[in-house]
Amino acid sequence: MSVFKIKFKCRRTGETKLSSRYYGKAADADGKVRRHKLAETRRASEDQLADLKYQAKLARSAKDNPIEAAARRPLTEHVIDFRRYLESKRVTSGHVAGSIGRLVKLLDGCGFRLIGDIAPQAVRDWLKAQLDRGWIDPLPGTVDVRPRPFGLGAANHYLTAAKAFCRWAYNDHRLARNPLAGIAKFNEQEDRRRSRRAMLADELEWLVSTTKASVDDRKALAGTDRAMIYQVAAFTGLRANEVASLTPASFDLGAVRPYLIVESTISKRRRQDVLPIADGLAASLREFLDARELLPIERQARLWPGKWYRRAAEILRDDMAQARAGWIEAAPEADRGEREASDFLLPEDASGDVLDFHALRHTFCTNLAASNASPKMLMELARHSTPALTLGRYAHMRLSDAHNAVNALPTLGDPRQREALKATGTDGRAAQEARENRPPATRPKLDQNGAETAEKPHLRCTATRPRRKRESPQMSTDAGEQTGENAGKDGEACPQKSSIVSSRGGDRTRTGINSPQDFKSCAPFA
Repeated sequence: MSVFKIKFKCRRTGETKLSSRYYGKAADADGKVRRHKLAETRRASEDQLADLKYQAKLARSAKDNPIEAAARRPLTEHVIDFRRYLESKRVTSGHVAGSIGRLVKLLDGCGFRLIGDIAPQAVRDWLKAQLDRGWIDPLPGTVDVRPRPFGLGAANHYLTAAKAFCRWAYNDHRLARNPLAGIAKFNEQEDRRRSRRAMLADELEWLVSTTKASVDDRKALAGTDRAMIYQVAAFTGLRANEVASLTPASFDLGAVRPYLIVESTISKRRRQDVLPIADGLAASLREFLDARELLPIERQARLWPGKWYRRAAEILRDDMAQARAGWIEAAPEADRGEREASDFLLPEDASGDVLDFHALRHTFCTNLAASNASPKMLMELARHSTPALTLGRYAHMRLSDAHNAVNALPTLGDPRQREALKATGTDGRAAQEARENRPPATRPKLDQNGAETAEKPHLRCTATRPRRKRESPQMSTDAGEQTGENAGKDGEACPQKSSIVSSRGGDRTRTGINSPQDFKSCAPFA
């Protein structure tokens, strides 16, 4: 019986009575059977008991289903778990802080409270609103209260953090589907807030030489240290934090082909990178390390310790200003005005392109591209995932390179001058002399048979092939005799033709065609 009434003893009269309401038993979400008080009528009580059993079943399914369980948790708990996931990947603390900060801003700006509230259209609307404003408010409770500029690059950073969070939630069985999988990134080329350029060879030479002779220390770095840092960054393409992580043990300058090693904990792509070193840079590094006279215990210490890499752009800007001043003073008096108006070693040129520490990496990729290195080589040395990133953003096209390329195009002459040369008989004399001095062309041997044909006398059988037709026995005999006579004239007998006896009346025969093995015994053609 699904529902029932219970008996009880009346305290006032002492009589045994039935309850006015029905009762029923049902298991809860934990599987424990409990008794529930129901309605006064049987039908209503049965409906209530069925509803209780259904709710308990849903609760048990939600407990077994991680997606439904995650849908009931606050979104902040999922963000905390996502932060722990990023930290377990051994990424840098700056990357974790930046990703979580952007993610919290986006989720809070869209008004999401549960993980199931994340919708792609709401994210698009929030990004569009920030792009229309051009700046974004800081997160409440943070130290930095200044609004930050918000362009297409910043929008991609926020979108990347949100897409990474949703992808992690989907893979961790917290979402039934990835809601942001279909949102594409913006084209940053349409609105680049910072466009870098590559240093010219003269600019790099003046920067290194002036910095090496400088007596000023910047961020506890001497002039010789800063000059070597600039050379390493410009000829290896290392980033500022990667240069700061180098130790004397990172270099192998005694090898036939010198190289350096960037550990996987520092490299941006989280793998150990082995990069070749140019011979000129290897010689400068040997001289630099020999001058420091390092002890064996110091070979494991960083060459340039400290947090200077966070202010590398400011350090480079000050050294560039000092090098530019020396470059202007070294010019004659008549040329100083022209040099002052040029963009030589300026932090930002007339077109808006800037020179900062990361521009040394652009210089490395640009010089590699100018040396006619293959796209595969460019991608590997720059340590990028695709050659499109290296060629599209880091390898710049300079005017000198473009001028050399167009100079390689064929030139057009004056047709009237060509007609005059033709009349005097000197037209095409250079081409004729080149043709006469050209070595004789040899046709390549396509196969072995062709080679034998070119070196040995031509072999030919003197026997003629008979036609494929049916003949009488007399004609076959004559043909055989004739064949024998022809063969006798050549000095060697050719094999007799095969004959087939027909089963359809008479001794009718058919002349056969000699096989290739039969013709091998024929005499060569003299």
